[in-house]
Amino acid sequence: MGRPSAKKSKTLRQATKKSGQRDPMVSQAAVVPRPGPFIPPEILSMILDELLDEFDDVRDERPQLSILARTSRLLQVEAERRLYERVRFPVGEPEAQKIAAILQSRAAPYVRFLGIENYGVVRRRGRTTNRTVSALPFARMTNLSSLYVTFDSGVDFTFTDNVDPELFRLLDRDLAPNILQTFANSLPVPPSYLHFLERQPCLECISSNYNLEKLEESELAFSPATHPYLVELEGSSLDEKMLALMHRNRIRRLRIFVNFMLPENWALYTTHLVRLDVLTCQLGPVKLCEVVRCCPRLQILEFTVAPQWNFLTDMDIFDILRLLPELRVCAITLAFFDDFFERMIYACSKCEKLESFLVVVGVLAFELLSTGQKTGDLDKDWEHRRLQDFDVTIWTGWQDARIEDLPVQSVSSFPLAAHLYP
Repeated sequence: MGRPSAKKSKTLRQATKKSGQRDPMVSQAAVVPRPGPFIPPEILSMILDELLDEFDDVRDERPQLSILARTSRLLQVEAERRLYERVRFPVGEPEAQKIAAILQSRAAPYVRFLGIENYGVVRRRGRTTNRTVSALPFARMTNLSSLYVTFDSGVDFTFTDNVDPELFRLLDRDLAPNILQTFANSLPVPPSYLHFLERQPCLECISSNYNLEKLEESELAFSPATHPYLVELEGSSLDEKMLALMHRNRIRRLRIFVNFMLPENWALYTTHLVRLDVLTCQLGPVKLCEVVRCCPRLQILEFTVAPQWNFLTDMDIFDILRLLPELRVCAITLAFFDDFFERMIYACSKCEKLESFLVVVGVLAFELLSTGQKTGDLDKDWEHRRLQDFDVTIWTGWQDARIEDLPVQSVSSFPLAAHLYP
């Protein structure tokens, strides 16, 4: 009996393969895969915009982006770029290990906002290094624009010697120059830890905490010559370190979290100030008058109403605020909604250019928005809305962008700065 034809065919294919000749039974299309269609990145971005348009909350977008990054080669790069644009790195947690692995592999260039949480004292021996800041590839984060560092709430930082210098050494060694625009740090660090900022001339906002009784002016690495774009400062108190920075730079936006005490020569530091945010600090009539007198260019003012205002029946805050000719946004904090609140609602029209008036009580907020009309009728002149679970830091960022004509991308949806100082 002869050999089966199927076996002959197999032997022929093997012989053909050995001789290097093309197998006539295998199509050329199977050997050379066809390239996929080229789609411009702008079109891919528009496709993702349409897919994500149905989500109102950014947090709802992230699971969908993760699915697209894993299942679509066409959309993988754009999905990952958006997914890792904002990264939280919780030091010491298992999640940090996963984040570090992804950043090391391919996602580091996508990071624009980085929040390092639970940072604290010098690392203990035996602690997994891929859960610490040493696992972060700072050298490859070439698009990093905002860096936030928050402390471990379970650690007592009585002395600056307790603070682990590792992060600041890595930043000084690896971080690319001329990329950082915002730096926020709640740890009590000496100025020597911040030498890496000397190579960041594009810095626009600094929120930092110094724990020194006296800070030499030579230790301040910021001046109009070295950091011409530095326009915003945040700190726990308006002390001599903060005033020294204000004196040497053209500061336009100032936020104080804990202790707002006006110096005698306050007017010398506020020449360029357009936004003063002391929403967690009380202003009585005397202090508010001094703020208005020394800050004639203010366009945004936020403060807590001091108890003294409740005893003044012939005067309200807008009798003073009307003296600010450029005031467009005002936000106040009250202990509760009462008669004083109703008085302020009707008095806010005294400010000619006021566009937004916000009243915050706990987690609730009530906002009045000007319609542009001046009829004297509250319902016609103002739109009003009630806000719940309100983040005033993000709201302030939107006001900054709107008034100073900043790009919307500069408003961080990464509100760590609001929790830097408890």
